[in-house]
Amino acid sequence: MGSFWERVVQPHIFLALVFRFFDVGRAATTGRWRNAIANGQFLLFPRDAYEGLGGHAAVKDEVVEDLVFAQIVVRSGRRLSMRMAETAFATRMYRSLGEVVIGWSKNFLMGGLATVPPRLRPFVAPVSAVVGVTLWLVPPVTLAAALAGAGGDGLLAWAFLTVGSSLVLWALCTRRMGAPAAYGLLYPLGAAVGMWIFLRSWARGRRVVWKGRSYVLPDLSGRP
Repeated sequence: MGSFWERVVQPHIFLALVFRFFDVGRAATTGRWRNAIANGQFLLFPRDAYEGLGGHAAVKDEVVEDLVFAQIVVRSGRRLSMRMAETAFATRMYRSLGEVVIGWSKNFLMGGLATVPPRLRPFVAPVSAVVGVTLWLVPPVTLAAALAGAGGDGLLAWAFLTVGSSLVLWALCTRRMGAPAAYGLLYPLGAAVGMWIFLRSWARGRRVVWKGRSYVLPDLSGRP
């Protein structure tokens, strides 16, 4: 993460992925294939397994192909492992706010829908939006209002404690993800931009733009 906006926004995306896929190590052993995920920048297969799954042709119609590929691996009964390798490999996903917006607008909604059963898909976007706003945007707005005199001392104390805890959390997370901890102090800005990207992805639905090309993705209603 080299630019200002990468360091402000990307940690929010990464932490959301950690929360959703916290048990990815168990996905293959339990058969919970919806909890499987992979990092598309580095995938390592035995040749027979890769060819047996059909190679990348198996996910040629997918926009979040690394996630779907991981699900296919688990559904086939093969073993999936994820390893941290920060000292050996590095990648820079995006280099500007525009690239961050386009890239995650492509992934957010369709990737999220692919990780839940069909009966829950109508609720993924609204529930995710409510949770994100409640956790990261309501407290700083409340603190600003309380500092302006609204709500009394009780509200001020709650908002101060909540925002203070969030500042510590985001400073630690941002530092852990390779950016200066001070960027974590801007977490309300990162959360607001991240929420805007999510809402943009939700509004666009199956319409995706990537690397100058426009796609209308298949409806997921027929998928398990």
